[in-house]
Amino acid sequence: MGNLLEVRFIVADVPQGVPVERIAAAEAGAKEAFAIELLRLGDISAGRSAEILGINRSQLSELMCEYNISTFDRTVMR
Repeated sequence: MGNLLEVRFIVADVPQGVPVERIAAAEAGAKEAFAIELLRLGDISAGRSAEILGINRSQLSELMCEYNISTFDRTVMR
């Protein structure tokens, strides 16, 4: 197993009464943004990004389209 990285952040003044489901959705969105940004920057591969997110490559391809990330290796086109 490789290095482990724990990413944490603190949000102050979250209103009381925010449903647990919405907090869970926000946490999932933060994890998605983290993995997608590392992929966009070229720091991790698409396969590793899919692994972090717990999705298959087909699902990642759809997500990449949502974030306007090319599914083609740009180095091949140079």
